[in-house]
Amino acid sequence: MQRARAFRGDRGGLGLGPALLVALSLSACCDPLAGDTDDDTGSLAVEAPDLPDELVQATLGSSALAAAFVGCAEVRRGPVCRLAEDDELRLWVPVLEPEDVTLEIDGVATTLRPTPAEDGLLWRFNLAGAPERLTVEARTATGPARFELKLARIHDAAAGDDDDDSSVADVERPPALLEAQAFIAEQRYDRDEAAEHIARLEALLPELAGEPKAFALGRLARLHYRRDEPEQALERYRQSTALAARLGLTSRVREDALAAAYITMYIRPDHVEAHRWLDLESLAAAGDPSNAAYAAYLRGLLAVRVGEYELALKQYREAAYLARRLALETDERDILQMWGVLLSELGRHDEARSQFARAAELTGEDTPACARAELLTNTALAHMRAREAGEPREGLADPRPLLLEVIELNAPGACGNRESAERARLNLAQEALDRGDLAAARATLDEVDATLANSSERRRRLELLARLALQEGHPRESLARWDEFSAEADAGGDADRLRPADRWSRAFWRARALEAAGEPERALAAYARAEAELDAQLLDVAYDEGRESVALDHHRSARHYIDLLLRQGHNEAALCAARLARARTTYPIDRGGRLAALRPETRAAWDERVRAYRRARAHLDRLRQDDWRLSSAELARAQARRRVETLRAQELRNEALGLLSEAQAAPVRCADLRPPEPGELLLLYHPVVEGWVGFAATTSEVTVARVAESNQALERAIAARDSSADARRLLAPFRDALDATERVRVLPLGLLLDVPFHAIPWPEDQEDALLLDHAPVAYAVDLPRPSALEPPGASEGDADARQRHAVVIGDPRSNLEHILREISEVDSILDDRRWSVELLHDADVDGDTLRAAIARATHLHYAGHGLSDGLAGAGSFVELADSQLSVGDILVLPQVPRSVVLAGCETGLTNSHTLGGGMSVARAFLAAGSESVIAADHEIDDEVAATISVELYTALAEGDPFDGPAILRRAQRAMRLTPDSNPGWSDVRAWTP
Repeated sequence: MQRARAFRGDRGGLGLGPALLVALSLSACCDPLAGDTDDDTGSLAVEAPDLPDELVQATLGSSALAAAFVGCAEVRRGPVCRLAEDDELRLWVPVLEPEDVTLEIDGVATTLRPTPAEDGLLWRFNLAGAPERLTVEARTATGPARFELKLARIHDAAAGDDDDDSSVADVERPPALLEAQAFIAEQRYDRDEAAEHIARLEALLPELAGEPKAFALGRLARLHYRRDEPEQALERYRQSTALAARLGLTSRVREDALAAAYITMYIRPDHVEAHRWLDLESLAAAGDPSNAAYAAYLRGLLAVRVGEYELALKQYREAAYLARRLALETDERDILQMWGVLLSELGRHDEARSQFARAAELTGEDTPACARAELLTNTALAHMRAREAGEPREGLADPRPLLLEVIELNAPGACGNRESAERARLNLAQEALDRGDLAAARATLDEVDATLANSSERRRRLELLARLALQEGHPRESLARWDEFSAEADAGGDADRLRPADRWSRAFWRARALEAAGEPERALAAYARAEAELDAQLLDVAYDEGRESVALDHHRSARHYIDLLLRQGHNEAALCAARLARARTTYPIDRGGRLAALRPETRAAWDERVRAYRRARAHLDRLRQDDWRLSSAELARAQARRRVETLRAQELRNEALGLLSEAQAAPVRCADLRPPEPGELLLLYHPVVEGWVGFAATTSEVTVARVAESNQALERAIAARDSSADARRLLAPFRDALDATERVRVLPLGLLLDVPFHAIPWPEDQEDALLLDHAPVAYAVDLPRPSALEPPGASEGDADARQRHAVVIGDPRSNLEHILREISEVDSILDDRRWSVELLHDADVDGDTLRAAIARATHLHYAGHGLSDGLAGAGSFVELADSQLSVGDILVLPQVPRSVVLAGCETGLTNSHTLGGGMSVARAFLAAGSESVIAADHEIDDEVAATISVELYTALAEGDPFDGPAILRRAQRAMRLTPDSNPGWSDVRAWTP
């Protein structure tokens, strides 16, 4: 699938460049502040990134005010802002109260009132005369701070002393240069007219010097770009930036470096060179913050190109914030589009649509045709991705009229971007393929020019032709097209630079063609390659930024792979593939198995970041305690500072979690998975090409049976809540194996995550018996076997000291009716069983103390409030007295208890719109190294939670280890058999790694 690159033409030399479209194959959340911020930041579109503010100034001990400005016709070394007569200068200051700011123009205080803008204030000036200096004095929480900017009119020499090398006299630009600039600003892609301007400027170039020559070189680069001549464009950009740097033309260096970076990202892909151009831009950035939003945006584009999705999201978020604080609506519109495209690629379709809706609000009648074409293309692609992800079509726009309008807008006389029109046709062809309209796909592809200048688009055309041939029933032709694709990538040196998502798509569709061509062994190898490419891609998606959605959107390769393995008689290999596909999203944060495997230097980096995160987390908890003392203005200021510090803390935590992936020298293999124990039956159900199959594995054999002919058949049985139907479909095929087992380990996937297997009636003849009456039932995340569950350095003596130490935490917010009885009885029973118990109930015990107590416990019992974020679970948490214990907090605890009971709502909630269930508080403990966690998979009644908690410990004999599945089974059977039994007993499950 291809998308428009929101990249505008020049706006007086500033802007987001010419309109382009860029190829992206399909790929598969949540607010990273969910559960950790105490102020309502609204949608992602208003979220402040980690940027300098008065808090940062205090940290750095600086008295400089981190202001930002835009509107200069040119910025020169100094910095000097050079203004044309009609230029509007905008100034943003990171201070919340106008009374705290004194702003002067040439020593005269201005009476102009600012408007609030993104944790600061925004002034807009149309300055008369010839102003020379703008100064800002501000009172901040850390003391006085100052900002100063030199001003000059565009027709004057630069401000400064005569010996200031930033002073460069103006030279009149010749008419041919002004005409070329006007053509570029119109954002038209007339190749012939571009050639005429190139000829005139080449003839003029020997007569130019200084600023006009630097400007002319940059215009020549842009004209070559319009003629699809990237090498000539890059050479002119090298010349223009070198000359501009010598002359102190700061804004010229930045603009041309960023334009060149774009070409090396998309037109002539070379990511190393793209980084060099962006580094050059950074050197000039200190003297010219006016392009900061665009620079962050371009870094987001590059991050997407190399598959660093978490970084890309951060850069887009920052870019949008930088644009909004200076009210740069056109820039914001373009940034929001690409942010939305990435969100849709990550499967976060609702968020993507919100960004496109906001971008549409910023599009008006005067928006250039190229920019309107970009927005239509990106909107169409977002809806196409949502369709492929299975969202109901009635809630989505038809992409065809949008793409046809893109072709119209790119006609000669309008935008005139031939490449953009050709890419719109490619997108129309894919839309037809997705609908199964092969005739329309063929007709559209026949219209596409085979000599597309962009190598990415040439490959895209070949990919679509290969897919079309396969769907037309010509697998050999499809394979030939894939050979052409490989030759094209190799010829352009692009083979190693394909994004993981593109490599997955290539391997998957090639495998489909090999299978159709009757080459099953080669097809199996290609499917395995697709699965490996998906694993590589997931390592670049943060656990809280869409990893589950990416895995789900790419799950087709696993279904086809498993289906073919079963048809070839490879049952054990099919089970392995199903297990690896189901749990792949959790492997990268399997701390219990990875921490000990880190290299010493990586482990040191982990320790450093975790310590810094804990310090920041404790500091945030302390800051919140004083909120009640503050006035409304002081509270707003405190929350603004805290939002920045929260994001900084979360970045430290995410950096630490990212280091865990370095422990994976090789992908997880079948041999790394936990095999069935003696007397244990492992149950796994997985979709294949048509319907679902079930696997039942013991130590000696794997049995496979088809349990549903389609997703719809299984969904109907589950939706009807017909337990006997569930039993017939899910348990009946494995009745003999169930008769012989002592323990059941279930690996639920997708829609079966909502099925309480432990409460399914026993098949056929025992109507009143349930599965839990026959054996304990454990629900497994299916993490690999760790080399050591204890962190490095833990001795046997340490383990013995923790052997039977329980921490009991009770309702830190003190508003649940049955909590006091529950924790009192749990404390008493554990004491009778000769456990040492640490009871924490006092609301004055701070979060840092509670987290430390949890880390030294063998067993944890938490009774209180839990909340799932409702998405992939990464923002889930349980409440503490003054803060929360979040998923992220748990994953960086120094140690975790071996066994955990979470008697709170949604602490074990799974998401049936994921593969393995997503993240939860329970799963975070397991990923961090706990051996069993008992948790609620829904909201749970306070009385039911208290009753089942007491029953758990009543069933625990003195000297027994806390075996979560076995103990929960005894407690649930006891509750079920009591008079007036509350059915809520079945909403609790025992989870294991």
